[in-house]
Amino acid sequence: ISGNSGSGGYDSMGIVCNGNLNFEGSGSLYVKGGDASRNSYGIIARYDVNFKNCNIEAVASYGTQFSGGFSSESGNITFTDTTFIGKGGKSNSGCSVGVDSVAECTIKNSKVAGYADSSALNWGLYFGNVVAQNSEIIGYGAEVPSTCGSADIYCSYGIYIDGNASAYSADFEACGGSVKKSGNGSASYGLACQGDFGATACPITAYGRDSVNTSFGTFVGGNCILDYCNVYSVTESCKKAIGFSATNITINCGVYHIGCADAATSASAVHAVNELCINGGEVLADCRSANNVFAISAEKITVNSGTIVARASESAGSSCGIYGDVSVYCGDVTATGEDSAFNGNLSYVSDKCKISASDKHFSDDLTDGSLSSGAIRVPSANNAIAKTASVYYDMNGQVIYVYALADNLSYRGTTRLIAHCENPRVMFKYESSNNSVIKVED
Repeated sequence: ISGNSGSGGYDSMGIVCNGNLNFEGSGSLYVKGGDASRNSYGIIARYDVNFKNCNIEAVASYGTQFSGGFSSESGNITFTDTTFIGKGGKSNSGCSVGVDSVAECTIKNSKVAGYADSSALNWGLYFGNVVAQNSEIIGYGAEVPSTCGSADIYCSYGIYIDGNASAYSADFEACGGSVKKSGNGSASYGLACQGDFGATACPITAYGRDSVNTSFGTFVGGNCILDYCNVYSVTESCKKAIGFSATNITINCGVYHIGCADAATSASAVHAVNELCINGGEVLADCRSANNVFAISAEKITVNSGTIVARASESAGSSCGIYGDVSVYCGDVTATGEDSAFNGNLSYVSDKCKISASDKHFSDDLTDGSLSSGAIRVPSANNAIAKTASVYYDMNGQVIYVYALADNLSYRGTTRLIAHCENPRVMFKYESSNNSVIKVED
């Protein structure tokens, strides 16, 4: 336990090592740095640090510039069969971090937990690149109070990965802190990875807390590939909310519950900048309470199998269940939105998938091939050219009309037009200028 540094810009450190540092043993170690007029550290090392068969708690106190439970300046960090807890201290205008590993961090058969304290910029866990296996990884950011001092950025991260991450059977728990100071950034992140994120058989729980600007449950700057994972990623009250975001997202089986609530400006539960590909599993995207709401949004969305439910509701502006060009080859897709269920081209193989939508599925724009909601692209058999059918229905007295405006529509397999209304007094009427275009069964 280190004493306080006193005034004059000094540091207080429990353990400091200018070379490589190794911890091994079945006992327990508690390390603490004192209050500092500059930086406070529980443990700080310049180069490589290895933890093996250890039980360690490293705690920092108040630091004017930086407060870190454990920090490595440049070396690689390895946790093996270890329980490690790092706790950062307060830093009014500076930074707080529970565990700080700026280079490569390898975690095997271990529990690593990091907790920040109230500061302008804080991280529960900060990694460069991370490789994790059969481990428990916990990161909690702290509040950024409105009273904190002037800083370059105001953010709180549960787990922050500056590079890439690869995980197998690793349990992630990440929670950002409340961000009450408005300024550059001003965001709360549960789990943030600037590079690529790959996980297999990993439970992932991520919370973005309330923020004066932006809240992310999970943010991935590169490609995100999830194999047989169970993901729960949500945000709280803010201006702009995103439950799960990445450049490209690939989901291979698993269960994914992702949501946004109480966003004042815009919200998207699942957002891929380029492509979202779903190959099995259960994806529930629920988004509400914003001026513009998209449950799922991407430039291109491909569903090869699985069950997808996209719900957008309680919007003061536009509300769309799934936004982007959608191709469904096999699977069960349900979309609901107050303005449109789908907004973009929708292609599907009719005999291998089920598509359900709210009554506002179709728009009034009937332009063939347009990107407006309601443009449905239907693949035909034998590689014949498929036409695009724009379909909508409206009420005229007590008759509901269903229009399919295209010539020589070719469908694969058996196709049925089904009309349903709970009002028994409403009739359904089918009309076609060419009876060979569409055959209505039953």
